Amino acid sequence: MRQKYLSVMVMVLIFLVFQACSWAQFSRMQFGVRGGLNLADSNTDVEAVNMEIGGTFNRKLLSRFGVGGLVEYKISDTFLLQLNILYNQKGEKFIGTIVENFVGLIDIELTNTYDYLSVPVFLKMKFFNSEAKPFLILGPEFSYLLSAHQKFDADIMVVDLDTTLIDADIKDDVQTFEWALNFGLGLEFPIGSHHGFIEGRYGLGLTPFNKEGEENYKNNVFYLNLGFIF
Repeated sequence: MRQKYLSVMVMVLIFLVFQACSWAQFSRMQFGVRGGLNLADSNTDVEAVNMEIGGTFNRKLLSRFGVGGLVEYKISDTFLLQLNILYNQKGEKFIGTIVENFVGLIDIELTNTYDYLSVPVFLKMKFFNSEAKPFLILGPEFSYLLSAHQKFDADIMVVDLDTTLIDADIKDDVQTFEWALNFGLGLEFPIGSHHGFIEGRYGLGLTPFNKEGEENYKNNVFYLNLGFIF
């Protein structure tokens, strides 16, 4: 039921963006590109990972990236609607140690990378009447899973060997659709007759990405983006 309400909300927002663009004069529309670093994490239970793999593990931020285009519709000098279409990587990373009787300690790095086509819709609010304008953004994000990959690397210290134990496609284990809420802040500044921006935001997962299990595991991502608006 919650996913249904989220779906309706995002579809309405996207419809309003396109309607606004169709009704607006061209001067009210702006196009751009964005990209940057994704610091991905999840709320996966580390204790469950410890029990499943048989070692002691800790969660770490997973560095990935996102890139894509955007269109903005200027409602007023303060408020804008922004629609983004992004290739967006999320996931989770665990680092730990396994004790093996024959070779001793084995350092393990487990990474799950989820590649999405994401459509964030933001309400953007600018502040101050100056050339460089700080802004806030808030809005929902719909994501469609393109691929999912798991990599399990081992560093066997006794024999000084680095090897990949698992390199697998796990798309069948991950939900196809995901919803999130984004909020953040940034700074827009002039570049000639156009504008650049730097932005930091947090994407809070609202729906689980795992298909199996009693727990609901969700993606959470810190985004650090640079962009250019034409």
